[in-house]
Amino acid sequence: MEPAFEAAKKSLRPVVIDVKIRNTRPLPVEELVLDPEKFSENEINAFKEKYEVYDMPVLKQLLKN
Repeated sequence: MEPAFEAAKKSLRPVVIDVKIRNTRPLPVEELVLDPEKFSENEINAFKEKYEVYDMPVLKQLLKN
């Protein structure tokens, strides 16, 4: 990455450096398995562990507040 940053410093125009950090999606929102009314505790815990999701409320909980 250092060559990209050095080139950007020397540029007289705006620069965008596109960097791929991980080859995984952070969280597949179309597959959220967090609602205890629809999924078992085991399914929810497996999802949270797989995607490293902690303290994420279900949307219904947010809307109630």
